[in-house]
Amino acid sequence: MPKVCIEFDESGNGNGNGSGVRSYATTLGDGSTTTFNVEHNLDSRDVFLMLRNLTNGEVNRFPVTVRSLDADTSVLTFTTAPAAGAVRLTALAAPVSV
Repeated sequence: MPKVCIEFDESGNGNGNGSGVRSYATTLGDGSTTTFNVEHNLDSRDVFLMLRNLTNGEVNRFPVTVRSLDADTSVLTFTTAPAAGAVRLTALAAPVSV
């Protein structure tokens, strides 16, 4: 498996090519929906997703399956529908060369 190494300068630019970490954030949950198509538009399937419970602050403690639909969309399927506005999703993508 290839290893990925990303170096950042003082401005947050990755690998010295002028394009730094890109991010997207949104709040999920309505009490009934279990599947969310998240259009992050980060132009990468190599996206790190972090889920934070807005009620207690816990990170990544949800029973959820994540699938990359394409370079701009991730699909999250929760076992139980999150309560209204209960989940904060942050998506990060950085320039990657392998």
